Amino acid sequence: MLKVILLILAILLVYWLFWGQRKKNAADGSADKKSAPANPEKMVICAHCQLHVPESECVIAEGRHYCSDEHARLGQS
Repeated sequence: MLKVILLILAILLVYWLFWGQRKKNAADGSADKKSAPANPEKMVICAHCQLHVPESECVIAEGRHYCSDEHARLGQS
């Protein structure tokens, strides 16, 4: 009977150690994730293909936003 109790205690100890380590790793991993930027960038729509691109990466031609120089050239013709 003592062997059964010791076996159960050993299993519970291993489970407790494993579960505690998983929770610790999960808590540490969540701190590594990048948070959302404080000021999200404005998205604009390409006048040629309707693709959404960040405003800092778009090409502006004749007052319209384009996703690339090629689409700006095609949009002007």
